[in-house]
Amino acid sequence: MKPPKRGKSGESGSEDDDNKVAEQLEKKKSKAIRHLILIRHGQYNLKGASDSERVLTELGEEQAGLVGQRLRSSGVSFTSLVSSNMARAVQTAEIILKNLCQEGLEISCKDPLLREGAPCLPEPPVSGWHPDRHVRE
Repeated sequence: MKPPKRGKSGESGSEDDDNKVAEQLEKKKSKAIRHLILIRHGQYNLKGASDSERVLTELGEEQAGLVGQRLRSSGVSFTSLVSSNMARAVQTAEIILKNLCQEGLEISCKDPLLREGAPCLPEPPVSGWHPDRHVRE
């Protein structure tokens, strides 16, 4: 759509032209609404030596369940659920999914790129930072 032509003084055409353009723009405006909700995992076992041992605590499971219930009460219909592949994140997503009670919804992706940590070594180097090996692979 082209804006109305302007005269030599920079003024636009009539007010009717401006209204027509505004109406046409309104018709072309997107009507889609997207909700992107980011959720951190619940409390987990900090003493775990590996990811498989860093699972949610009882409190973490309760937290995830409450998040799922709150999301269900929001009235938003979800089209996808994505999680990192870390044990605590997958566990949190599974509990949220269960509490959403939304038929047909599943965890569509357990993505390693969403893991905690940086995907590459920091520049300049940071002395106390020791990421898990798999983050830099």
